[in-house]
Amino acid sequence: MELVLLLVRLFLFGVFVFAGVGKLLDLEGSEKAVKGFGVPEPLAKPVSLFLPVVEIVIGVLLLFIGTAWIGAVLAFLLLLVFIGGMVVQMAQGNAPDCHCFGQIHSEPVGKSSLIRNIGFAILALLLVSQGPTNQGSDLSTSSNDMLQAVLILGILVLLAIAVFYLKKIFDQQLQITRRIEVLELVSRDGAHVEREEAGSPAESLPIGAPFPEFELADTGGKRVRFSDYRKAGQPMLFLFVSPDCGPCNALLPEIEEWNKELSSKFKIILVSSGTIPHVTTIGQKTHSWSSRMTG
Repeated sequence: MELVLLLVRLFLFGVFVFAGVGKLLDLEGSEKAVKGFGVPEPLAKPVSLFLPVVEIVIGVLLLFIGTAWIGAVLAFLLLLVFIGGMVVQMAQGNAPDCHCFGQIHSEPVGKSSLIRNIGFAILALLLVSQGPTNQGSDLSTSSNDMLQAVLILGILVLLAIAVFYLKKIFDQQLQITRRIEVLELVSRDGAHVEREEAGSPAESLPIGAPFPEFELADTGGKRVRFSDYRKAGQPMLFLFVSPDCGPCNALLPEIEEWNKELSSKFKIILVSSGTIPHVTTIGQKTHSWSSRMTG
């Protein structure tokens, strides 16, 4: 049991120090987050600075056996405040940015962030329930073998967390790069862009007009109709693209992400010009128009 309590302390130490440092790296975001939770404007900046300092202090208290119980009590109380704030915001239908780990990781308040904080609170309560004199092994008096094992385990966990969040940061940077590429392709740096194949807006369907019936070939050569899709009774989003469209190609990775995240809500269908061999697919069936269509 002493080893278990030591591991719990080390885990919560990592959580609170990780969260505190992350918030200090993004004080502007921290201030915005506390405002989202209803903290008055004059108090937002002091609270956004005070909170990460408290989290780091709690983490340090948890590290040492003599102060671990006090750190566990403070950790449990602070987590109760976080949980209460999340419940209030969710009950009001709000989803402010929790900014839980500051610049390292942040997400809108939801079930996942609430469950995560409840889990942390349960671990802190476990330490509180053991009393001031039973907070697990003391790192300073532990045997070399156990100390080495704990340190190796801690390093592996921290490395796994670091790799996970570095990947998330890399993915976010990649999305930003893609969007910049799309903007550059669309703007052409202000130069005049020829659109010789574009149809006149007057030829397109009026806003609110019923979607017309069609019969087109999918990427397998099978002829499909609009009525075939309607039979499924699922909402559909038709995206009109072209293999030669720069912005379309730049957006395809984004469309693929939409397709993965929103497939339960609606179906994404690409309608493309060009021949079947030149049509790009992202998992959904892509169609080739027999004639150009605008709108």
